[in-house]
Amino acid sequence: APGEITDMALHHLDMMAQFKGEARAVIEMRKHLGWYLRGSPGAAQARTRINTAASLGELEGILRGHFLAQASG
Repeated sequence: APGEITDMALHHLDMMAQFKGEARAVIEMRKHLGWYLRGSPGAAQARTRINTAASLGELEGILRGHFLAQASG
C-alpha cells in the first residue's frame, strides 16, 4: 500500500541521516528511493526530482507528494 511504502522509505531516509549525516544521506538515498517508487505511476518524474534534491526535507516532500497522488488516484 502507498502509505506503508511511504512510511518505510521515510524511516530508511531518517535512519540513513542519523547514521551518515544529512548531506551524505541525501546523496546515497537517491538511488535507494528509486526502488521504493518502482512500478508506480509517475515514478520516472519523481526519480528525476529526487536526483536533484538537496535536502532531507525536499526528499520527504517528493515522496509524500508522489504517494499522496497515488492514494488519491
